Amino acid sequence: MSKEDPECPPAAFPDGKHGCVDTEGNHVPMACCGGAICQQEISRFAMEATTRLQTYRAACSLLPTDMLPIDGAMAVTDATRLCSETCQELPALLKSSPLQELTMLESVCADEISKWQALLQPLAVLDEAWSNCEVGTDELRKTTIPVIRAIDWNISGTISSIQTELRYQADFPVSCSSGLVGAPVWFEIESATVMARQHYQKIWANGSASIEGMGLFATKAAYLYEVAGKGLQLAHELATTPSKGLLDAVVDSLLDSSAGPLPSPLSKFWRWLLTTENTAVLTAEDRVKKSFSQVAKFQCMEGSVEGTPAKAFVMWVDGHAHTPVTARHLAFLITSLA
Repeated sequence: MSKEDPECPPAAFPDGKHGCVDTEGNHVPMACCGGAICQQEISRFAMEATTRLQTYRAACSLLPTDMLPIDGAMAVTDATRLCSETCQELPALLKSSPLQELTMLESVCADEISKWQALLQPLAVLDEAWSNCEVGTDELRKTTIPVIRAIDWNISGTISSIQTELRYQADFPVSCSSGLVGAPVWFEIESATVMARQHYQKIWANGSASIEGMGLFATKAAYLYEVAGKGLQLAHELATTPSKGLLDAVVDSLLDSSAGPLPSPLSKFWRWLLTTENTAVLTAEDRVKKSFSQVAKFQCMEGSVEGTPAKAFVMWVDGHAHTPVTARHLAFLITSLA
């Protein structure tokens, strides 16, 4: 695509937020900005990549012999310092690597980005080696849904398949890296109805997500439940006396009924909803992904849950009461937002 293509307006400019807009401020394909956006984005990208590479070398105290050329490409030969606790918990490295944007940049600025391979290849090698250091990650995945890096968990598929996958791990708590303790963890979803999103955002009013708020939402989302059914009664109880036990009961009631026999037109609604596609992520970065809605802000806090070696968890916050978020709860959030 070039500025002469039919999809491009007569004039387009970088918007300063990694996008391209026409003279009225409407977003248009990035290629419409041509060289202007490439120059801006490549400059920003190179600076962030250089900073991350310097962080590895200086803050992690890498030795010249820790990474050497092998068969024409750089390779990590000693990961001792990369895997040290100091290096693993550096806030600058817990953020998303700029390399996550590489595919997008290559699609628009392939010629320009190819000139930076001497920077990109060693950074990619270090990112991979550093990510593979997390002690006990494989063990954590057996008992929790771990959020180790900035964006570590995502799920995609139909609502039905998402429910099935998360209910299989229903009681798995969402764990978080000790380096994220005290930081928020955001829940974002690609497709959310305006009404449901506004309900959640109004209830939590930009504060931490709470079990009480889940109960309040459930009472407002009466269209999801059978009239005078058990689920709606549980929702009202949850709103007045929030607890994990009641939250689990509300979630299970909704998920069970969505696949069970229901009166028409509710059954038609669920048949349609369960076949819709969606994607959700948990991220430690306060930045909404393009086309995603930021719905809930959890907190990463120290804690313990029987059956898992994790020492920090993504929590619901109800005053002084902190409750780990579980896979079952994520299934409810995704279903109710869709």
